[in-house]
Parts: sequence; structure tokens; C-alpha cells
Amino acid sequence: MDNENEKEMTPEEAGKALSTWLPVDNVSRIFMLCFFLIGFLGFFTPYEWLVWSFLIAGIFSPRLMGEITLKLGQMNRNK
Repeated sequence: MDNENEKEMTPEEAGKALSTWLPVDNVSRIFMLCFFLIGFLGFFTPYEWLVWSFLIAGIFSPRLMGEITLKLGQMNRNK
């Protein structure tokens, strides 16, 4: 099923899209900032489990997600 709103990306465009650490849209930036601040708050409160929010904040980073998927793809290829 081909979606008309999606377009194919060239490798150069994909590299540019994944080269930034911060998300492109403002909503994702706000979510990333909120999760980062919540994780930072976990160091100063008795709620240590809030530190796990740092990992959730990383989900919004295009570069971090690109690096993780690249490494997972390389590991699966070598099996």
C-alpha cells in the first residue's frame, strides 16, 4: 500500500535528516526537553526512578535513533 503523502528519501537527504541531535519539529523538542528535565530532577529528589526519563528523552533524537538502528542492523547482518 503506497501512501501519497510519503516520499522516497535519497541517501543524502536521509543523512541530513539524521545528522541533527535535536528533533526538527517543536512538539518533539518540547517533549524531549520535558523528559530531560524530569530525568534531571531525579538526581535531586527521592524519586530515583525519574532518571529513566533520560532514556525516554533519547527516543526523540533523530541522530541517536539513527545510530542505534545502524548498529542493530550491523549486528543482525553479521549473524
